[in-house]
Amino acid sequence: MPAATVSAPLRRLSSLSIPQVAESKKVAVPKYDRTQVTAGILHIGVGNFHRAHMATYMDDLMNDDFDNHREWGIVGAGVLSFDADKRKVLESQDWLQTLVQRDADSVQARIIGSMTNFLPVDSELRQHSVIQNTMEQPSIKIVSMTVTEGGYFLNNNHFDCHHPEIQHDIENPATPTTVFGMIVKALDRRRKAGVAPFAVVSCDNIPHNGNVVRSVVVGMANYINRDLGKWIDETVAFPNSMVDRITPGTTADQSEYIKAEYGYEDASAIFCEPFRQWILEDKF
Repeated sequence: MPAATVSAPLRRLSSLSIPQVAESKKVAVPKYDRTQVTAGILHIGVGNFHRAHMATYMDDLMNDDFDNHREWGIVGAGVLSFDADKRKVLESQDWLQTLVQRDADSVQARIIGSMTNFLPVDSELRQHSVIQNTMEQPSIKIVSMTVTEGGYFLNNNHFDCHHPEIQHDIENPATPTTVFGMIVKALDRRRKAGVAPFAVVSCDNIPHNGNVVRSVVVGMANYINRDLGKWIDETVAFPNSMVDRITPGTTADQSEYIKAEYGYEDASAIFCEPFRQWILEDKF
């Protein structure tokens, strides 16, 4: 009787599996030394769109000219319970993820390596001290976000200062629980320490997104300290941008496609259209 054939288990995407993935020549891998990447961007809301958009642009930048852009890695952050699940998956893959862009005529796959970390998520106590401390680091030059239109605390397109979560942060500026309260606190601490402020970049597809996030941050700061609000309004950059790339949620069939087509497992793959656009106001 012939011996039974035992299939080797599929390898999981990780730093260790990158050489094998590269050997297949089916998937493009980062050309740069990821151990030398440092984070200059803290991004809040590490969903599929962010990873198919900003994270991919930063990966392109480092692939093209790593020596001059190695400080533009991304550290991810989140404040909700599902962010903790996402972090666990990405940590198991050394923050690597497969991007498959395809349409009716073509399919291209690559590994995105621009993420350096994903900060621990404190969705229960909501103290978010690690995010707060990271925002205050001088190496962070941009705090960006993808929080959807509903995450900006707007009422009839205007900042809603009466929202309970906003009121909490106004009354307790030392212990904020919202993203915007954390931004105000971090900017205040950087100002007092003589550290240049970071730019605040919205990556949500809403009209005049930079103006929107400015209205929230400055509006909150004005209620806390008018001088701080004035300094933020005059000193901090809130560039407007237009973003575009159709990026649906990943299905179980798509995860199986990664296994069948490329021979490894990726529990956090992204599938998107080839087209992408990011028009960013030159205001930093």
